[in-house]
Amino acid sequence: MNREFKLIVVTVWCLAAAALMSCASSAAPGKPAATGSTQLENGTDSAGATRPMLAAAQIDRTTQPALPPGHPDVSQSDSPMNQPAASSGSLPAGHPDISQMIKRSTSAGGSAGSAMPAGSNLPAGHPDISALQRQNRTATTQPTVSLTGVLSVRAVQGSAGGPAIGADPLVVEFYARGELIDKYEGKLDETGSAVVNGIPLNLNPQPVVKVTHGGVEYTAVGEPMQSGSPRTQIEVPVYETTDQPPQWTVRMRHVMVSRGDRGLEVLEMLAIDNPSDRTWLGTPIGDGQRATFTLSLPPGARDIQMLGAHGCCAKIEGNRLTNTMPLLPGTSQHQIAYVLPADNGTAEITVDSPVPLKHLMVFIPDDGTTVTPVGIEFTGSADMGRGGKTRFYKAANVQPQQPVKLTISGISVARAAGGVTAASNASRAAKIVAGAGAAVIILFGVALLFIRTAPKKA
Repeated sequence: MNREFKLIVVTVWCLAAAALMSCASSAAPGKPAATGSTQLENGTDSAGATRPMLAAAQIDRTTQPALPPGHPDVSQSDSPMNQPAASSGSLPAGHPDISQMIKRSTSAGGSAGSAMPAGSNLPAGHPDISALQRQNRTATTQPTVSLTGVLSVRAVQGSAGGPAIGADPLVVEFYARGELIDKYEGKLDETGSAVVNGIPLNLNPQPVVKVTHGGVEYTAVGEPMQSGSPRTQIEVPVYETTDQPPQWTVRMRHVMVSRGDRGLEVLEMLAIDNPSDRTWLGTPIGDGQRATFTLSLPPGARDIQMLGAHGCCAKIEGNRLTNTMPLLPGTSQHQIAYVLPADNGTAEITVDSPVPLKHLMVFIPDDGTTVTPVGIEFTGSADMGRGGKTRFYKAANVQPQQPVKLTISGISVARAAGGVTAASNASRAAKIVAGAGAAVIILFGVALLFIRTAPKKA
């Protein structure tokens, strides 16, 4: 019995001790209750879902450091982590409410970080930001204005198998309104290039570049230079020379007739093709000269002139004109002016071509005179405005020695307005188109007739 009694006492004592320890554990401070709560560990709840660690943090506001005077009360924010920094706190007087601006911008399809929406009021005196942005964009797109320009020149070899271009003589002329205003002379470098600096741009000078290669001068004309685009580059094709005549032809020949105080004033314009890639020097004719072509003009022609760049190098004997300049590859233009006397009111225009002539056109005023064509056909007339009506005659594929003639009768000599003959007007106009493309000859011929003053009948 004594042993059993002792066992019962020990068991009761152990149970009492366990009860006391359980009570002490439940009364310990800082421990959450075991029931009715969610345990957080490493950012996960009891269901295993991820939670932000700060979402369950208990902030002891009494332990936070003091804020500067005037700082907004952070504790009044409903969601301190989601509240934009710019939407809380006091802003300078008159500054727009950024939180309201963000709301309006977001509702308009923008984002909280987007630019200020249109219509937002800025403090008095605040610059217009959109206007400043426009000014900045405009300032960056304004072209740079230069007072002087730079011209780069390069000679290019145009003959197959020709040597590289080296230090050839160079002349650069600058023109303004048709007048020579400056000139530069020198040489290309060993690579066939040159640079001319410090060109005044106030007159928009137009450069004309001349390079002498193999004793022949080659010319290229540039566009007028301007302050907005002060740098200009010009390439001048040059060629090797040959003594062998090419298979050259006359692509177009236009003969324009008008009445003047000395008879018929005639201007001829020719486009001559050299299909090779060599410059033909011509056939020796004595006195150190060479001839590339000779034209027989109408009998009785006088005051014969070769106009334009070829005016320096023409030999005239009677009614024959010989060109002594080399014939360059490609198409070259030639202008010839002369006077035909109208004895007894009659004159005869003849066209003699030394090589095949592809297109021939003759323009004669429809002024009551009678025209008898041979080897060329009448194609009609047109009213050219102040110049009155003009008759047109044309022929194609005219062969050497093929007769082409137009006899004009009933001519009454008339003085052009202001005492200036129509042929002299045409001569000056021909100088303007010198160096232009061959197609310009057709347009020029029609324009010349269009602006010509109608002659008066006697």
